[in-house]
Amino acid sequence: MQWVYTRVFLDCLLPDFSEIINRCKISLNTVNDVILYHMASLVSNQHLSNLKERKIKGDKFISNLFKARIDYKLLFKSPPSN
Repeated sequence: MQWVYTRVFLDCLLPDFSEIINRCKISLNTVNDVILYHMASLVSNQHLSNLKERKIKGDKFISNLFKARIDYKLLFKSPPSN
């Protein structure tokens, strides 16, 4: 089942990830840790740098995403392939 989620994420969400997240009006602070970690392993540094609107607001989702990305890099000692 994970491959379905991954395919949907890669095909539908990832190309416009920053724009979608910046426009999202609901709180993303409580996104499941497994989903957050998976997102962090797939998004690029460019996607993260484009999340300026939410960063300015001090959004906890962004902090959690950065933390998960750092954890991912420490665990695998290499950046995820995008």
